[in-house]
Amino acid sequence: MFLRNLLKVCPLAVKDVKKSSHKLESIATSGFGYVAMRVLSRYVVAQRPQLVEEHGVTVIGRVGTTHPLRVEAGKMLGHYHTGLQQLLPELWYDSENEQWRSAFDSNALTKALRKMKLADVDVFRDYEPTET
Repeated sequence: MFLRNLLKVCPLAVKDVKKSSHKLESIATSGFGYVAMRVLSRYVVAQRPQLVEEHGVTVIGRVGTTHPLRVEAGKMLGHYHTGLQQLLPELWYDSENEQWRSAFDSNALTKALRKMKLADVDVFRDYEPTET
């Protein structure tokens, strides 16, 4: 359930981050939303598992600009968390041709996950919620 909800908010989080960075002005939010979901899902499992409990219980319907998971996803894209906001132009933008590579460029994603030390994180590992 959490992964489904994260997939829903990631394109919106990329859209939010895009507004704050001139380097991302021309990025396609839908495709790179999927990239963001792949990175953030690993980051959450490794660093912020409590978010799975908070946002993995019910299906998220409408996601306004102040939705807590959308806000958190935007923050996690930044330098102090995953750094994906900075890695997107570094790894996916082809300055020679002045265009973005495909969001589904597996080499770029592999490099990004390695740089963030998330390549070995398994988002489907057995998850045991904390007791309240």
